[in-house]
Amino acid sequence: MSEALTALTLLAAGDAEGARKVYAERIPLRRDFSFSIQATLRAALVVALDDRAEAARLHPLLLPLRDEVAGAASLCVALRPVAQSLGELAALLGRGNEAREHFEQADRVAGLWKSRRWADTARASLAALRDAPVGAGDGYPLPSP
Repeated sequence: MSEALTALTLLAAGDAEGARKVYAERIPLRRDFSFSIQATLRAALVVALDDRAEAARLHPLLLPLRDEVAGAASLCVALRPVAQSLGELAALLGRGNEAREHFEQADRVAGLWKSRRWADTARASLAALRDAPVGAGDGYPLPSP
C-alpha cells in the first residue's frame, strides 16, 4: 500500500535505520480513494521519525478530512479518526491548542463510530498534552496507535 506501512513495520521490529531508508524513498501521496489511508499512515511515520518539515506539509492536506475515519470512504479498511493524526502532527509542530482541538474531535468521531479503542487513544493523547510542560511540542509523549 505505501512505504509508510513498511517503515512503520520496520520501526516496530526495532529497525530504525531500515525505516529511515524506506522513508527516504517515499513517493508523493496519490489523490485517489486511498488518500486518507496513505496520508494517515504517513502521518504516523512522520511523528515516529520526528520529521517536522514533513509534518508541516502533511498537516494541511489532512485538515479537510478532519471529521472522517481514514479509509472509511474506500470501503475496504477503517484505520482511525483523521483528527487523531492531525492532533499528533500539531503536537509534533508545537501547536498545543490546535492539537487539543484535534484530539477532542477524534474523541467525538470515535463516539460516532462507537469505538472505545479510538476514544481511549484520543483521551490518552489529551491527557499527555495536558501533562506536558508549558510550551512543549518537542518530545510530546504520544500513545501507541
